[in-house]
Amino acid sequence: MCRRRWMVAGSVTGLLCSMYIACSDTPSGDEPTENLSPSPGVATPVPGPTTTPLPETGTPESTSPPEPGSPTPLSVQTPSPAPASVQTPSPAPASVQTPSPTPNDLDGDGFTAAAGDCDDADDTIHPGATEVPYDGVDQDCDGSDLTDVDQDQHDALEAEGDDCDDADDTIHPGADEIPYDGVDQDCDGSDLTDVDGDGFVATQAEGDDCDDADANTYPGAQEFADEKDNDCDGDTDEDLSTTDDDHDGIPESGGDCNDYAPDVYPGADEVPYDGVDQDCDGSDLTDIDQDQHDALEAEGDDCDDTDDTIHPGADEVPYDGVDQDCDGFDLTDVDGDGFVATQAGGDDCDDASALVNPGSSEIPYDGVDQDCSGSDLTDIDGDGWNALPAGGDDCDDGDPAVNPAATESCNGLDDDCDGAVDEDVLSFFFADLDGDGFGDPDQTVLACTLPEDATTDATDCDDGDPAVNPAATESCDGIDNDCDALVDEGCPDSLACSGTGLIHVISDGCMNDGGGSGVGDSLE
Repeated sequence: MCRRRWMVAGSVTGLLCSMYIACSDTPSGDEPTENLSPSPGVATPVPGPTTTPLPETGTPESTSPPEPGSPTPLSVQTPSPAPASVQTPSPAPASVQTPSPTPNDLDGDGFTAAAGDCDDADDTIHPGATEVPYDGVDQDCDGSDLTDVDQDQHDALEAEGDDCDDADDTIHPGADEIPYDGVDQDCDGSDLTDVDGDGFVATQAEGDDCDDADANTYPGAQEFADEKDNDCDGDTDEDLSTTDDDHDGIPESGGDCNDYAPDVYPGADEVPYDGVDQDCDGSDLTDIDQDQHDALEAEGDDCDDTDDTIHPGADEVPYDGVDQDCDGFDLTDVDGDGFVATQAGGDDCDDASALVNPGSSEIPYDGVDQDCSGSDLTDIDGDGWNALPAGGDDCDDGDPAVNPAATESCNGLDDDCDGAVDEDVLSFFFADLDGDGFGDPDQTVLACTLPEDATTDATDCDDGDPAVNPAATESCDGIDNDCDALVDEGCPDSLACSGTGLIHVISDGCMNDGGGSGVGDSLE
């Protein structure tokens, strides 16, 4: 008797279905039950006739007609546009071959280590494998185990995280808690059942707080005349005194301006700027320092309601960092020149004068530092010497070459500021009007260089006659031609004549001019 059995084996390319037929000699109706559980991925035939392998791909193998009484091989038809069918004309067991591991794919899962298989010894671990969360194993080789299934940026408790429900991304620490829904959205350990925090669970959560939005309403609370069931007993405004509704000790007839508010009564502490008249004096407190200006918090203009010296119109104290007049800033530019004073961390060195600031032009020698450079301008030419008007000794502050350290030049200037001009560089020259190169000792010229019509010589005895000079040849003409103080010396037949005048040479002796001068007017 034969029985058909189907086996399903996994492979890299999909599922391969096969069938084998187990036969036995047991008569029909008495077949034993075989243990047909195969190994994972492999169809294991049971003892009996030899199984015929099922071709993996291609056209089914042709077989000869079976002998009568023998098993018929199983045939598999190639898939067509219609779903594939498996024909079982006769009982014949079939086997499925499991792919064998290759040297590069040790676990036979279709992925090599080079292709991203992060554990090539385990065929359940490879890229694309289904990840098992929280097991510490990276089945899909993405670099880590799956610890945040709902992707809400919180790891599950099962993975030592803090997400108390990793299947819902609206549940995690920090999520908005929805009250009374029985769900712990923020993972604090419980649902929100006491919104107003008065210690009583809301009726919506099967508690007894009849108004979970009002912390003053709960079982046992004081009842007020506010048309509410403050004590959650089902009655409204029951058992109230008609003279002091809010039980603050002062009835309306005693001056309680709001007998429904226990913190409002004459003598109560006033809370400023809240729009409530707690002390029943007729108004809220809006001017604490009583400087006649309401605080900014009360829509007034007092920028500091704790100091009565600070308000609009107050005298501003410069440089103290306080805005006394509430104009938005301290006074740091008293003179209004656009520069902040040095006292306030600025660079205006004189905040009392608008003419003094880093942008002003400096006026020299006036003792004022107009441009705030640190000093007055006393050395215009920058030669390192202060000018005479500034108490210095630079006699010309417009010429850097003129100062007490300069060398005197022959230029008509007092270069070294010693009060003398061209001293030690001038020379005396002598007039040479006749141009013979010899100067008149009585006609001197003081100059740096040799002037025109002058010479350095001072030995010309007649500067009006170019023929008379120390280099001339003495002539017998009654003139001292060579300026040696002798006249016609060396002339022939000359005689020495007495007298003090010049002589005229004659052949027979000397003759003076009759006047005792020794100069004759004529010769005979």
